[in-house]
Amino acid sequence: MVRRTCAWCGDGIPEDREGGARGVCLTCAGELLLDGKVTVQSVIDRFPVPVLVVDDDVTVTVLNRRAQEILGVRPEQAAGRRGGDLFGCVNANLPGGCGRSIHCSGCALRLAVTATCRTGEPQSSIPATLKAGDPDHPAAVALTVSTFRRGDAVMVKIDRHGW
Repeated sequence: MVRRTCAWCGDGIPEDREGGARGVCLTCAGELLLDGKVTVQSVIDRFPVPVLVVDDDVTVTVLNRRAQEILGVRPEQAAGRRGGDLFGCVNANLPGGCGRSIHCSGCALRLAVTATCRTGEPQSSIPATLKAGDPDHPAAVALTVSTFRRGDAVMVKIDRHGW
């Protein structure tokens, strides 16, 4: 019986012996966890949606080609910047920057990354709303994100986006 779909490829995931299912299928887990056999860049570049690799503070280390296209940045421009800076979140312009204001405490993207860092459990299809553009009249951008931890890094896949 299939209870969930893989957060990365969308295929069904069968129940495990305890009657539950993880958020990533065995094929994707194998590819995402292989150390030294494939590069992170080659894995994330295969996705037609934006994928970022971030640390526990949502600071970007790597992003795939689709994310580069949508965000209009080159890899060297993205590395070391927080997600809110790259996505144009209006809260990233507040004192302290992305993740440092009271508004950031409810950021679904940040909460998904933090949960994955803390527990190791993937987060699948988490709805998020990004406020971007003019700080006085920001536009709400709807996102759906999934996360997967690999070592100390978290891969963030933007499943759907409204920009």
